[in-house]
Amino acid sequence: MSNILVAEDHSLSAGRTRALNGAVGGQQGAMSDPRNWMSSATYVKQKLIPVLIEAPGHMTYMDNGADRIKILKALVELMATSITGLTSTLEVEYGEHRVSNAGEFHETMTNVNRARSVPSFVWPEKEGMAVYNFFNDWIVELLADPETMHPGLVNKTAYQEAGYPEFLPDAISMTVLFIEPSRDLKRITNAWLCTNMMPKSSGTNEGSRVIGEANETVEQTIEFTATTQIGKEVIRLAQTYLDELNKTGFQPAALPAAYEEISADVNVDSESYKTKVEQVADAAASQG
Repeated sequence: MSNILVAEDHSLSAGRTRALNGAVGGQQGAMSDPRNWMSSATYVKQKLIPVLIEAPGHMTYMDNGADRIKILKALVELMATSITGLTSTLEVEYGEHRVSNAGEFHETMTNVNRARSVPSFVWPEKEGMAVYNFFNDWIVELLADPETMHPGLVNKTAYQEAGYPEFLPDAISMTVLFIEPSRDLKRITNAWLCTNMMPKSSGTNEGSRVIGEANETVEQTIEFTATTQIGKEVIRLAQTYLDELNKTGFQPAALPAAYEEISADVNVDSESYKTKVEQVADAAASQG
């Protein structure tokens, strides 16, 4: 059987998930090739691993700032049900001029762009409108209050005592590393480092009352600004994070039980399965 994957150090995928060796060929020629059936191995896109690299610097000056940073980490890394909008697609523009009466054209490359990444998160809204309130406060206090068009943080004592530090981009935005790992969680297939991430909205907060209809659950969909970097150094950073993961016991069967013991208010000497078993045991002991 031929070597289905390129070598570890091959330039096509050095430092990343090993790529299929296209030189082996495929199964769609004149006839299938039973000896190289593994060349039909298909890429299956893996779920992204989002990693909060840096929180907005001035978030620490907000009320309960330390808690808010912990909440942001959980929102980014653990609570989203959908993360989309990351792309590395290259787009090529061409100029053309006609070269024949039959309608043939010669095309010449004029520009190459990389499509912009626009990260978009979806969160199920939590009790007390926790998601909406978090991003509402981020916008009002770090970006601008809609009434004054100045950051509400300027009124906070912690910010004033810090000497009124400037509202530079790192003070009001977060940085997130998005990782697509290989299926074995060993290598990096794709990685995006997004800086200057700020919410484009606070999410939805709408009231309604329709008699006869069920009450509604709410999903918050929020797009973020992003300046995106890709490349070997981003892959290296992502690989460093992946290497630090301890994957021993990485399976649902290894999860701790939701409860370790019976609650005290129900673990009493009353009618129960345990009581009946013990009664039978006591009766057997007395007869012996």
